[in-house]
Amino acid sequence: MASLNLFADMLFYPLDTIATRVKSQRTHVSLQQELTKIVRNEGFPSLYRGILTSIPTSFVPSIVYFLLYENLNKMGKKYLGENGLRDKIYLLPILTATAAESGSLAFHLPFDIVRTRLQMNSSHYRYSGILDGLIQI
Repeated sequence: MASLNLFADMLFYPLDTIATRVKSQRTHVSLQQELTKIVRNEGFPSLYRGILTSIPTSFVPSIVYFLLYENLNKMGKKYLGENGLRDKIYLLPILTATAAESGSLAFHLPFDIVRTRLQMNSSHYRYSGILDGLIQI
């Protein structure tokens, strides 16, 4: 599942770049207008600026989520069983999913900030790569 998430993220990365730029505009701009502007002014490869951030923003958080979710469920079932609280097991997925999502976001958000700034290609953020962006932030 994590590898499919990564594949989809990389496949649609140029569209995400265009959408990110459109959302940052103060005036109404269509996706087609923004695509034309990017390709004309910066070149086609600019649509892929920061694509390596797809790994830490989609693949790694997915793995973290599933590992946390599964392990927390196992620990929770064991705890509930040992303490005679088996009738409360229906609450477990709600709690473990929330904790797993929080842990996943802790990995996702710093890289997503770098990703968005790389996609913007702004003169304010001149990162040479992912690690450079994290260090500067």
